[in-house]
Amino acid sequence: MEEDASLDRRKADVRWQVEQSRSKILDTNKETSQIEDRLASLPGLEETLKRFQEAGLEDRLQEQSLLVREESVRSANYSRSCVRNCRSTGPSFQ
Repeated sequence: MEEDASLDRRKADVRWQVEQSRSKILDTNKETSQIEDRLASLPGLEETLKRFQEAGLEDRLQEQSLLVREESVRSANYSRSCVRNCRSTGPSFQ
């Protein structure tokens, strides 16, 4: 009887290990498939990058980024100015 119980425990342990291994294999296959999909799109992305660089788009985007930041700073300064004006001219709630 004791041998049967020990054998049953060993079988259950082996089944659990096989299931864990199966799960890891499936996860690895899924990850590999995702990586292969990303790699397949890489040549197209590299070609697009090359065309953008040849068109000078990178420089224009950097300039636009600077303009957007400058506008953001101006907007923030304007908002601060409005808040200061409201505080100085608005009613006092003290």
